[in-house]
Amino acid sequence: MKKVLMLVLAAAVLVTLGACVGQAADDKEILIAFANMDDKIEFCQSVRKGFEEEAAKRGWRIITMDNMFDGTVAIANAKNVVSLGADAFVEFNPDSTVGEAIMEIMNEAGIPTIAIDIPLPGAPYFGASNFKAGEIGGITLAEIGKKEFGDDIDGLVIITRPDGGELIVERQDGYIEGVRSLYSDLPDSKIFILDGKGDVLPSQEAFTSFLSANPNATKILVGAVNDQCAQGALAAAEIANRQDHILIISQGCDTSALDNLFLPAVNAWRGSVSYAPENYGLYCMPTVELMIKGELYPEFTYVEHFTVTADNVKEIYPR
Repeated sequence: MKKVLMLVLAAAVLVTLGACVGQAADDKEILIAFANMDDKIEFCQSVRKGFEEEAAKRGWRIITMDNMFDGTVAIANAKNVVSLGADAFVEFNPDSTVGEAIMEIMNEAGIPTIAIDIPLPGAPYFGASNFKAGEIGGITLAEIGKKEFGDDIDGLVIITRPDGGELIVERQDGYIEGVRSLYSDLPDSKIFILDGKGDVLPSQEAFTSFLSANPNATKILVGAVNDQCAQGALAAAEIANRQDHILIISQGCDTSALDNLFLPAVNAWRGSVSYAPENYGLYCMPTVELMIKGELYPEFTYVEHFTVTADNVKEIYPR
């Protein structure tokens, strides 16, 4: 599969650790520690692989850990990073409530740390602009809705995971803002937030219940916070024989989304907002290198998001 060229927008503000912090001796092998959000998730697997490839290009040793979507595990992994004597730490931790504790551990040890997708207090950030990603998805969803459902819809359904924290809420809000950019009169009473727990089966169950409770709704826009939620929504609609009543846009653009977009005929799942996780390492490791050297580095670096649909998938991800 051809990799998507992912552009990043670095903030104008640059910060430095100082000449000594994180500076490895010339004759010392560089050791990078990377803690993944959850190795079971395809998106995270792509992120990890990208960091491993970039470390290998630099001749660095990299040790990877799995936070297992658990803040307690993330803290234990952070302590392990210190015991390993890592020169830098790349943290992909979904539990923002333990961020302060993790940074206390890293700061006390003097280990430069960068946060992936979920901010850490005082650490540079790399990854998604969640509101923007949601907004881009919402605009695409509304554009397709206007073409196929016209000027009136029966509702906007956001399938999410409430335990995902503030950043997932930003993604939800972005969806709503994007849809309302074209459906400006959409009232709050027609916006429904469903707990899909970020996975296929819970999303299928939640959306099945919604469809049962709204048998007369035939123009439904669905914004899924990841591709797993979209898979669940599509399955629910097909089982209920209501696939013509919904349009779905998701987030992540993993293999499940791409496989669906390459089908000979389109179905209700029309696209997914790309984060190009395979390129996280490519665009993040230069910042890590600057941190290790004690040089100026960007405080914020954001992924450029775009929606992949059946119309452009063969150009972006040719097979």
